Amino acid sequence: MRGKNFEFLKGGIFIIEVTNNEQLKMKVNIRNDSLEINEVVDIKSEAAYVPEILEVLNESPFFEKKADYYEFKVNPFQDCFKVHDRIVNNASKNSKRYIIILESPHIDEYELKENKYKKGTLLTTDVLKPLKAANGETGKNLENLFSIFKFLTNQKDFEYVLINRVNYQTSLGSFLGNKKNTYPIIRDNIFKKIWRAEKVQEDFMNRLNNFLEVDKEVIIINASTTAVDVGANEFKNFLLKQENLQVYNIMHLNHPSAWNIEMK
Repeated sequence: MRGKNFEFLKGGIFIIEVTNNEQLKMKVNIRNDSLEINEVVDIKSEAAYVPEILEVLNESPFFEKKADYYEFKVNPFQDCFKVHDRIVNNASKNSKRYIIILESPHIDEYELKENKYKKGTLLTTDVLKPLKAANGETGKNLENLFSIFKFLTNQKDFEYVLINRVNYQTSLGSFLGNKKNTYPIIRDNIFKKIWRAEKVQEDFMNRLNNFLEVDKEVIIINASTTAVDVGANEFKNFLLKQENLQVYNIMHLNHPSAWNIEMK
């Protein structure tokens, strides 16, 4: 299975149903030959936020309004929409390698061209173009952190790797907007359902193991510790159960987007 390239989710429909302007229900139906997610997820939210989501759904070309629900037929969970892991500052053989584990790409990691999308058609990379991991505020905070690190330690020769647990935009932020009160409600539920699929966890470990196969000291930084997991220790426990990771130093930090680091 190692290094196997596969199309993860070939087809899918999301249905977002609004009940009495107080609660959202999301029906997720994604399947291919080896993975099926077909569940109803209750998304309980404060009533004040529901009109904001309705406004986004009504204005977005990606959602089609039915009698009492909205149907999202475009499928961003395909290999062509992956944001790939990357090595930053590929250094010499004697350098340390820091592997930074993130969650999933968001709006800044994609270029969206809504005007190129025709309602009811398949989603293509002409409409949603993957860019690079940690392309926005997360990337800036990481650059600032390592600039400070280089200054304090006088260590100029090192590299860091950015790897997402899920390489797809589980927030659907490009389609739902970036309002802090709205998209997280849906983002967290989609992330949980996709991450907990055995195939997805297997793919993550394959990618992580590829970056461990180097003749240099490796330090793993788990920066995927936010509310997308039920229980703060879910992903920590997942890492602890991996026998091949027990020889590595693993640090646990908040997601870099929450860091407040300034360089003057």
